[in-house]
Amino acid sequence: MSRYDEDLYDNPFYTALEKNYHLLLDQASSSHLIVCVPKYELVKDASFSKTDFGDHILLASTDQDDSFTSLTKHHVQILQGQIILGKGYKVAKEVAILFEETFYNSKDESYRVLCVSEVFNRAVEKGNANKSTSPDYSRLPTSYNEFYQLLWGLQGSAKTKENLDKLLLTFCIDYQKFSGPVTPTLVDLVSGQVTRAMQLVLKDSLVKRHISQSDQYISSLKISVENYLMNVVHKHLFATITNCMKSNDSNLNKKNRNLVDTRLEHLHVRAEYEENLPGSRKELSKLNDFSTPFERLQCLKRVVTLLTRPVEAAKSDESLMMATDDLLPLLIYLIIRSPIPNWFANLTYMKHFILTKVAESDEFSFYLATLEAALHFILSGNVKSSKPTQRKPDGGVGRQASTGSFTSAKEKFFQYVQYGDEAAVRLMLKGSRSSSSDDVFSKLCHPLCDCETCLELTASVDSSGAVTPMVRDDMGRTALHLAALYGQAGLIDILSKNGCLADASDFLGRTPLHMAALKGHQNIILLLVHFGGEVRAVDNEGNTPLHLCAKNGHEDCVKAILFLDSLKSRVDVNAGNDMGETPLHLAAKWGYDGIVHFLLECEADPRVRNRRRQAPMDVAQNADIKKALQSVMDEGPPLVISQKPDVSTSLINVPATPITRSPQPSTPRSSNDVMSPYVLLDASQESVGGFQVIDVRSRKDVPMVDNSSKAVMSPVKPAVASLDRPNAHQIERLFKAIKQKDLPLVQFYLGWVEDTSPLPSPDQVTMETMCHPLCQCVKCVNIQRHSMKDALEIDCRNKKGFSPLHICVIENNFDVFEILLMKGALLDIQTTKHITPLHLACYHDRQKMVEELVNHGASVNIHDQHGEIPLHLACARSSPAIVQLLLEAS
Repeated sequence: MSRYDEDLYDNPFYTALEKNYHLLLDQASSSHLIVCVPKYELVKDASFSKTDFGDHILLASTDQDDSFTSLTKHHVQILQGQIILGKGYKVAKEVAILFEETFYNSKDESYRVLCVSEVFNRAVEKGNANKSTSPDYSRLPTSYNEFYQLLWGLQGSAKTKENLDKLLLTFCIDYQKFSGPVTPTLVDLVSGQVTRAMQLVLKDSLVKRHISQSDQYISSLKISVENYLMNVVHKHLFATITNCMKSNDSNLNKKNRNLVDTRLEHLHVRAEYEENLPGSRKELSKLNDFSTPFERLQCLKRVVTLLTRPVEAAKSDESLMMATDDLLPLLIYLIIRSPIPNWFANLTYMKHFILTKVAESDEFSFYLATLEAALHFILSGNVKSSKPTQRKPDGGVGRQASTGSFTSAKEKFFQYVQYGDEAAVRLMLKGSRSSSSDDVFSKLCHPLCDCETCLELTASVDSSGAVTPMVRDDMGRTALHLAALYGQAGLIDILSKNGCLADASDFLGRTPLHMAALKGHQNIILLLVHFGGEVRAVDNEGNTPLHLCAKNGHEDCVKAILFLDSLKSRVDVNAGNDMGETPLHLAAKWGYDGIVHFLLECEADPRVRNRRRQAPMDVAQNADIKKALQSVMDEGPPLVISQKPDVSTSLINVPATPITRSPQPSTPRSSNDVMSPYVLLDASQESVGGFQVIDVRSRKDVPMVDNSSKAVMSPVKPAVASLDRPNAHQIERLFKAIKQKDLPLVQFYLGWVEDTSPLPSPDQVTMETMCHPLCQCVKCVNIQRHSMKDALEIDCRNKKGFSPLHICVIENNFDVFEILLMKGALLDIQTTKHITPLHLACYHDRQKMVEELVNHGASVNIHDQHGEIPLHLACARSSPAIVQLLLEAS
């Protein structure tokens, strides 16, 4: 097909068909026919009859795939991008197909539209033919193809294009360092560049000739140069704008994600207008596909045009004619439901970077003002979705409503739960325990019987006002679901203690924990986990509560779930949903900086790809988020020696074949998979899958649980304690000393002083300082011994759970290792990945350390995060001596 392009919504032939012969268009869409539209130049001043339109609407033949019949019974063939006019047409000829699009009607029925190079049943006059070959500058170009053709369609303009491309490349490199405000600084930079580009183009002799021949050419040239420039610099320019507007976009995304339940009635939109939404939504989803602000504004124009089309019911009811006031709520609804994560960046791009004034400037200003009003209305928080009003249900339990319709006890119960009426909920649950409903139901013929006797029995139960804790609404939700959804924290304890299941799921597979995560109720998440809620539960789309928190921007809930993981269960921070998206994908896509950084601190893997083969880096819109993701992918742990990997000296050991692991493996793990949690990827190595990366970088400290014995391996802290530790830097210095095999410095950090003389009084040493950290003079020894209370514990750990014993194994420091064992270091202390020193000793083939650990009583049956015990690692390393030791110990 040709590179020719135009906006068919502005084509006079198509607009006349849509306006004057809409029945023909309805027939074409409902029957999935093909509509052929001649290009703009041929029909801009022409008029057409119903027969002419019938000639251009084609119905496929049943016997041959390439044979068609027009509505006027003429025969047509379509072969290799050409329409061959046959029997019935005045002139038998071949007409080229310029491009093809798919249109949708209000019922979401599709039909094909072909833009063709000629009118079918009319001969082109010579005068018109000659006229069509000369460029028409009376109409401004509206698409990038038209801009490009006007600029570079002339022979001899290649040199000018080359010079302009060099100028724009230099500009892209320069403004990547831009850090100021978008307006007016960045706008002025781009405006100045457009001026320089225009000056360069006007030096072309062919351009000068066209300007002298047509007064209208200069207007078309200006808008073409501007849009060509915007297309070239778009990638870097729009990224800069997105980064400047990241705060507004992040706040708007959080509002939108939490308003997904919004319906048209919440926005006071008449139901009849809903028929205009499908086509508008499809068009709006293309917004980010366009590179220039002018094209994006044209897309917004098409969206508004589709939204404001007269609805079918308006033909009989004039009150349904759409007014300007009806447009805003419809646009708000579309924005809430759209997948676009950078609305404010788009608004800024369209509002400030169309520099050439065009005829539709006033019209475009209206569209932009409407869009801006919609965005700020959503951001203001005035859009309400499913939150109930504060009006409580009328009457008592089981009382007849004022409308005369009977409200069942179940409906009343759910209303009381929504409004948080604890007394009424307690009363109804108490009634369920004291009532004889079980005896009543045992007397029924069968559970679904509706005979008169059974109806009387069931009515007596309903009128008693009693309900059971297991009662569900029409969506399969329990009372605990509703309490979590509406933030009624006071009812969580009541309902749980009365038998409501914390892990019950509704029709969508969501548990009460999903509901609390969806709405961002951190206190309810803590309560539900306390009552046994499963943080790893997935809904019908494969989303865990952590996915929903990350998607909806609830940073405090993300922190609660990941911190509670240390005490309750093993949350997989890299778990993927049905689309393969991890919480990191969702947080990066919607621009939640805080959540992204916290997930990375909790070992979220930025290398995991979704089903579209996209890593979080690929879906991130924010440059700062991309930088954070890239830094985690690039950086190496500070305790790893930057040399060729060696089993005996380093934690890094990358096999010849890269080890990959799916975020949710469904097949048995091979021997290579057993080793994958212990492999550190080199920063330069290309990675494609969900790797588990273990290193010793500084991470937030959490208390650990030995899952084999359920015994706490270190002092337990409250679940809401701060994750910060004041001695984190001192721990890292200790680990560095172990790595460098500096025994005196290790003893200093651990407070090991062998002098047995009595400690001096605090007053004697308060104002004194040591000569240097390792000084052993009398004064310094006294200061050192007095500060033993501030020394590190022997089982201190960094933020990833590594203890001194772990580091001794990693760095093969047997001297300190032996002293730690003698001093009583915990043998089975675990990292955040549940890795013990014995796991590491087996992985690194340190036979002597394995022997010492086993002799001192280290457990050989502790499972790491993936269920592997030290014996698995020893077998994978092919270490028969270590295998023998482990077998004897077990």
